[in-house]
Amino acid sequence: MRALLPIALVLAFLSTAALLGRAPAPAQLQSAAAREFLSSLDDAGRARATAGFDAPARSDWHFVPRQRAGLALRDMTDAQRLAARRLIASGLSAQGVLTFEGILQLEQVLLELDRARGVADSIRDPGAYHLLVCGEPGSERWSWRIEGHHISVHFTHVGGATRATPLFWGTNPGEVQSGPLAGLRVLGEREDAARALASSLSAEQRARAGVGGEVPADVLHVPAVLAARERAGIAAAELGDAQRAQLRALFEQQARDLRGELAAAEIERIAAAGGALCFRWLGSLEPGKPCYYSIEGPGFAIEYVNVQNDANHAHLVWRDFEREHGRDLLREHLEAERGR
Repeated sequence: MRALLPIALVLAFLSTAALLGRAPAPAQLQSAAAREFLSSLDDAGRARATAGFDAPARSDWHFVPRQRAGLALRDMTDAQRLAARRLIASGLSAQGVLTFEGILQLEQVLLELDRARGVADSIRDPGAYHLLVCGEPGSERWSWRIEGHHISVHFTHVGGATRATPLFWGTNPGEVQSGPLAGLRVLGEREDAARALASSLSAEQRARAGVGGEVPADVLHVPAVLAARERAGIAAAELGDAQRAQLRALFEQQARDLRGELAAAEIERIAAAGGALCFRWLGSLEPGKPCYYSIEGPGFAIEYVNVQNDANHAHLVWRDFEREHGRDLLREHLEAERGR
């Protein structure tokens, strides 16, 4: 397979995303796209692309190169890859789609660097992103995900309601240093916006936020962590009005990876934490130096770290421990079933 989609297919995919936006509800929109994708597959492909809703694979996620359940983009025809991307666009906004495609481009960059170094068996593969549908689209309980190196995107539907975490993006290189993509920073704006907020803090506020503290080797809420860590950093209640506006813009930027209605609901949920939100910045405020930031609230966390490869390899994760993989919806569903 070609390493990346031809640009014509990408443009067609984005156009389809805009048209799909007319659908009334996220669950309906995504179930229609999932059915279209599954109907494009033969029996063998459908067997690889599907699992039961209760299958362990549904909640077994990570962001490193490894074997995964699902059907890989490289094993699809062009028509099937377009249907897969329509499904992706049914959950992600234009911003989220561009982030997804940008990370695939970075995987191609890594593959070409390996080839230039004479690496015979590179693990880099822009086609090794697996799509998995669990359960029957449109049923009471179903989900889908797209996952591979530096991407883990999940949507869970129970009773017509939708949950969209965990969500992980990673970029290596954080900034492409050479070649036709030189200067590309897929997550750059998110780091810059957080740095601007941290830089606006007074000396006293910086001390509370942790500025200058040791940068962790990775995000703290890795897949194996199943509960939110104790919140740290400066509370939103201790920020000025302009700083609170910057903090809101920062979490809105993350939530807007999701399509409109989903993004709006998540923004409202995060904003509801009010003064209890905490912002933390560790490391230097100088661009190009190791840094870490987090936005944490009751039961959820958004984290970003750029420390590996001389601060040119970033990880961004969004966890919501009460709700990810539809935990709250499943609990409510079971309680309703018991009450009947």
